[in-house]
Amino acid sequence: MLTERRRIAVLALALAALPPAFADEYPNKIVNLIVPAAPGGAVDTNARVVSDALQKLWGHPVVVQYKAGANTLIGTDFVAKAPADGYTLLMTSASFTVLPNLVARMPYEESDLVPVTLVSQTPAAVFVSPSLPVKNIAELISYGQSHPGTLSFGAPDATGAFVGHLFNQLAGTNMQYVPYKGFGPMATDLMGGHLPVGISGASTVRPLALTGKVKVLGIASARPFAGLPDAPALAKDKLRSFEASVWFGLFAPRGTPTAIVAKVHADIAKVLADPAVRRRLTDTGAEVGNVSQADFAALVRSELTKWKAIASAAGVKPE
Repeated sequence: MLTERRRIAVLALALAALPPAFADEYPNKIVNLIVPAAPGGAVDTNARVVSDALQKLWGHPVVVQYKAGANTLIGTDFVAKAPADGYTLLMTSASFTVLPNLVARMPYEESDLVPVTLVSQTPAAVFVSPSLPVKNIAELISYGQSHPGTLSFGAPDATGAFVGHLFNQLAGTNMQYVPYKGFGPMATDLMGGHLPVGISGASTVRPLALTGKVKVLGIASARPFAGLPDAPALAKDKLRSFEASVWFGLFAPRGTPTAIVAKVHADIAKVLADPAVRRRLTDTGAEVGNVSQADFAALVRSELTKWKAIASAAGVKPE
């Protein structure tokens, strides 16, 4: 008699082998889009844009459900263990590739989820308090090196923290990481002069930068960012490897039929091409995702490897 594990494996293989015509019937009921974070954040924004557009395209409800907690682990694990039929999907962020370096006992394996599509992304930005006497990234590096132990950086999430570790490694600085539960508290401390440096997605810091409440010294990219055209692209010279983005993407449980994964990817690409849908994302300062399913999967694999190496170099231990 087949064990339960083998029965599940056989069923997954059978579903994956179904012909493309099977996907023509999908979806024929409610699709649940799980957000592993609290309402109101960037993950929620991306989920809402996608769910609204897909509902119109499919003619079936796409319901956003919030399963926040444990730094996204609860909601992500829920999807990882959901039936692999395409009716439970996950909208999450780049933190998916960072968390394995912070949590000793992950409730799921990264391979339990299949990358479906990149929805949007924004480069990470390095910004400082108006009270810090630096005008550009070179002056920040010089200040950090001439004032050892005095600089710290804040980040609202694990991704920002690891971008800061990467900056330290490339720039030769030793800024100490100060964790924050959200962008708001970090921004308040930075604007008040209690925190010298902040690292977060460029689209998130954009409103404060445009009003002069913080100084953006640059972005972790090799090319300019339309949302902050005056911010220098920092990935050059000694910082040439300083490329990092805060991205938002859709995942499905492992074993979801490849025809359904392909259909979801194609349909999201279709709705993201709609000017009204694109505008909802670009108005936040984000760049709309425009890559193949294979390219998104490659990005996820690459970042899993990249952040693991950075964690090792920074001495970050999973707890």
